[in-house]
Amino acid sequence: MITKQCKQCQKTFKHSDEDLEYFERIGIPPNDLCFRCTKIKQLCWRNERVFYPRKCDCCQGDMVSCFPPDAKHPVYCNDCWWSDKFDPLKYGQEYTFNKPFFKQIEELINKTPVGNLFIDNSENSKYTNLATNNKDCYMVTASDYCENLAYASYSSYDKDSIDLTEVNNSELCYEGIDLERCYQCQYCQFVRNCNDCYFCYDLNGCQDCLGCVNLRNQKYSIFNKQYSEEDYKKKFKEFALHTNKGVAKFKKLFKEFKDKQFYMYSHNVNIENSTGDYLINTNNCRNCYNLLDCENCTNSIHGDKSKDCMDAMGLTNTELTYNSIACPGNNNSQFCAVVWPGSSNNKYIYLCRTANDCFGCVSLHKHQYCILNKQYTEEEYNKMVPKIIEHMKKTGEWGQFFPMEISPWAYNETVGQDMFPLSKEQAKVFGARWQENLPYTTNKETMSLDEIPDDIKEVDFNKLENAILACEECERNYKLVKQELDFYKNMSVPIPRRCPDCRHFSRMRSRNLMELWKRRCDCTIPTHDHDGRCTREFETTYNPNRKELIYCEKCFSKEVY
Repeated sequence: MITKQCKQCQKTFKHSDEDLEYFERIGIPPNDLCFRCTKIKQLCWRNERVFYPRKCDCCQGDMVSCFPPDAKHPVYCNDCWWSDKFDPLKYGQEYTFNKPFFKQIEELINKTPVGNLFIDNSENSKYTNLATNNKDCYMVTASDYCENLAYASYSSYDKDSIDLTEVNNSELCYEGIDLERCYQCQYCQFVRNCNDCYFCYDLNGCQDCLGCVNLRNQKYSIFNKQYSEEDYKKKFKEFALHTNKGVAKFKKLFKEFKDKQFYMYSHNVNIENSTGDYLINTNNCRNCYNLLDCENCTNSIHGDKSKDCMDAMGLTNTELTYNSIACPGNNNSQFCAVVWPGSSNNKYIYLCRTANDCFGCVSLHKHQYCILNKQYTEEEYNKMVPKIIEHMKKTGEWGQFFPMEISPWAYNETVGQDMFPLSKEQAKVFGARWQENLPYTTNKETMSLDEIPDDIKEVDFNKLENAILACEECERNYKLVKQELDFYKNMSVPIPRRCPDCRHFSRMRSRNLMELWKRRCDCTIPTHDHDGRCTREFETTYNPNRKELIYCEKCFSKEVY
């Protein structure tokens, strides 16, 4: 094990013996950035949710793009970019050893056309990004196999729902966070296998619950108190959750109740020798978050069925991938960003589709043995790459991810601002740009929020369909599309007074930060096989300065089950 000082934030961090073996295995020097700084640098290369109207630089047709109109490089609509008439090798350039590599890749990025959005095999889902196999979806990102969904991220196999974050296999849900196999649940977080639950946290196998925490296989409960079916329904109506005032009042009551409860140290399920949060069926994964069926991964975020990956984000069926972002179905890749499945043995490639054995390339389509988009023979490629690596070692670039300053996006356009928010001044310290002209308007509203009835049952939906509103939190303008208006009407959800962005950021803030602290179990219940306070220790995303009682798995299970 070695201790290093992060060259960005100056904090110390450790590389374990397993880390050092991994670096030696892939022939990369140990990372000189801590987990947080590594992620901030990577995530600046992934814009999910900021959309701009612009023209296709190929066919001149109107399109929606995640790249701003003033982007330096050409942007093609998906039809043009995926077509055979686009040849990325046309923009290839000779590698020169008298110029830093990152300067050369910057030149290539700035002249090579890229696709407007990263979507595939979707129907009537124009405003989606980094998403596949969706139908009738609107403002849905990093989500797959969904239907009739709006304002959702990191969610898959969902249907007929609005405002979701990390929700899977669910239907008719609203304002959901970390749900799995849920039906008709609203304002819930970390809830599994539940129906008709409202304002609940950490429930499993429950039905018709309101304002409950830590319940298992219960029904007709309010604030964890059991009611008869008749009394539950009567009491439920009294809270008037079909009105904004009723929702606001109950939200306050629920917070007061929730703050007094105890919580398990993690949201992990069936893990072995793993640390992090929201891990399911993982083995030997350290400091990882939102992984499913993964093994031997370190410092990674959002993965499914992946192994032997480190310092990565956005991994599905991925192996031996290091310091990369959005590389599903990749194998043995390092320092890559947004690369389609079926790619392997790549370094420093960006926005490529099924590329193999390539170095420093952009927008390739099923190519092999390319450097800076120039085609080489296998023999030429294998001779050239070691020379480039030696050159990068001399310039101090080898082992570093793409610089933030050459990213096509400003930091506040990217998912980095979602997960590791920075101020404009902080972003500049990292070397990132800041977008001053995000695509929104203010003072353009055609209807005041005061004109909208508080009760959803009294709303005139014909007036709202084309209305422009102003968010009560950020004052930006927003519209209510027909898809969500139909949902609010059918599900008795009051018209939201906040814009979709504010609602999204609120859901993101409700999840713990991706940072681990060492803590000791807070349980003092004598029937839990310990005298006084439990002595078990663990790593948790619950900051020790927080007031909640945090239990180890054994003490938590004794109370809940």
